Amino acid sequence: KLMKVASLIYETFIKEDNPSVADRLATAIGPQTAKFALYELLRVAEAKKEYEDIQEVIKELIDSLDSEEELEEALEMCRSIAIMAQSLKFRRR
Repeated sequence: KLMKVASLIYETFIKEDNPSVADRLATAIGPQTAKFALYELLRVAEAKKEYEDIQEVIKELIDSLDSEEELEEALEMCRSIAIMAQSLKFRRR
């Protein structure tokens, strides 16, 4: 499912020369930056039927960013998703 989240970032933002969401996730040192990017991503996922199945994953990540116990792992997951999304740019060339 994380790869599908990365695909959504690639298809919607990176492919269109707008890496803002990937950049925010990759450089998120605090939860607010990551949550901002994830909410933007959730909005797009809700609008696109083919990404309906990853809405729950995005919501769980947002919830994890609010938990002190899960915060570091959630931030690491955000960074991993951003790296996966960026790597798609090179795989699809």
